[in-house]
Amino acid sequence: MCLLNGDISGHFNAETNLKVENIVDNDGNITEVVRPIKYIIREMIHHYAQEPWANIVINNLEDYGLEMLDNHSENNYYLWRDQTGKYVYLTDN
Repeated sequence: MCLLNGDISGHFNAETNLKVENIVDNDGNITEVVRPIKYIIREMIHHYAQEPWANIVINNLEDYGLEMLDNHSENNYYLWRDQTGKYVYLTDN
């Protein structure tokens, strides 16, 4: 983790998955919801930095990230995971 000024700081006290949130309904059923990057950043800034919601503006950030795969072909391939958790392969072409 880092502070908003770029200093590295902070820790989590237990294993933490920021991408998946468990929602419990009135019947006790648990549903896992995959959260977009903007949501995770906004929640962390609000919760840990105690910044008011109105002060948090996030621009030019994709909802879900791309990861570069180790690739030795002529084309670049990217692995993208959509909000349902399904992996999709993308290429520059």
